[in-house]
Amino acid sequence: MKYPRFLQGAVQWTAAAVSLATMAPVSAQFAMEEKTYDEPTWLDSGRIDNRTEAEHEVILGTATVERGPWMRVHVGDYNLDRASYLTFMALDGHIQRLDGQSLPNWHYWSAKFNGTEVEVALHVAPGDTGVYAHIDRVRAPVLQAVAAAGGETVGICHDFDDRVAFNDPRVGRISGWTGWLVSNGAVLTAGHCLGIGVGTLMEFNVPPSLPNGLQVAAAPNDQYPVSAVPIMSENSGAGEDWMVFGLNPNGVGHAHLDRGFFFMTKASPAIDTVLRVTGYGLDNTPAGPGGSFCIGGPNQGNPCTIDANCPPGAAGQCASACCDPDGPAGSDPCQFNCNAALGTQQTTTGRLDDLEDDTIEFDVDSTPGNSGGPIIWEDSSGYTIGIVTHARLR
Repeated sequence: MKYPRFLQGAVQWTAAAVSLATMAPVSAQFAMEEKTYDEPTWLDSGRIDNRTEAEHEVILGTATVERGPWMRVHVGDYNLDRASYLTFMALDGHIQRLDGQSLPNWHYWSAKFNGTEVEVALHVAPGDTGVYAHIDRVRAPVLQAVAAAGGETVGICHDFDDRVAFNDPRVGRISGWTGWLVSNGAVLTAGHCLGIGVGTLMEFNVPPSLPNGLQVAAAPNDQYPVSAVPIMSENSGAGEDWMVFGLNPNGVGHAHLDRGFFFMTKASPAIDTVLRVTGYGLDNTPAGPGGSFCIGGPNQGNPCTIDANCPPGAAGQCASACCDPDGPAGSDPCQFNCNAALGTQQTTTGRLDDLEDDTIEFDVDSTPGNSGGPIIWEDSSGYTIGIVTHARLR
């Protein structure tokens, strides 16, 4: 399945066209995949009838994980009848409400919550009967190195990183990569962005990471689950590297209505045209402090050596630094130098070098995690012409 340079009308969702792009010369693909693990747990409400005129709240308990920096909670079985609902509350005070309509849209998982504890409550509406819910497992990220394939820094031009913090509401972070909203209601990213599937979360309005680069989850209202519509993609190298998918509403709103979207164009800009790249890449300039930091509660972001340094003292709140193995071959393979900009939205501009067939070559700073981001034609009222997929070695 190949749609050279433009995704043609044969792709049902994509009426507008978008080209695929690469930074030249082609080398390693970006690699910053988010991996997770699940653990069993059990919180159960029992069956409840509410024959009163007031809402009845039942605290199921607190779901926990051993190690953050974030976690999700899975609803194994439930009956929310007509108007009952569940709430999930994290240590940082963020709350999510899911009812019988919104819970399936989330594929029976909660949003991401920062920290290692989430309190779950069942709210039984007046007149509802036989209401119950039980929680059967939790999910957390695998803390791992984030790096460019091949163990070398890629994507920074001229040995200087000129990206700056930004917040384009149309560009989100998804499973360690970048995706963006387009005018026909779809989302685009790169085909090699692994780990994106049904129920994966796309985050917008992402807060700064911890000082050592550990990523912080967006607020629940800024997260949207990938829909059950089959993902269409191709991952065959530069120029043939794309993915299109959709997002479910999150119970508060719809991503495209809430955030806006890009328009795409088949037009070809001239050489030296200014292009903009926006995304959620790795960052270690300036170098971060390394070490361990609290990942939940009122002490989030403060240095720690043991969990007890992180009030209220829940297990697993003291997390070790992100590891960025970007040294040259034969050197120490791991540098603990990621900073608070890692995995947050940044943007910069540069020049178009060449455009041929299915590839666009450009001179713009991008790092692991920028994969899937939009290539924006700066002087065209923000039209996009391609997807960031590959980079050159420095």
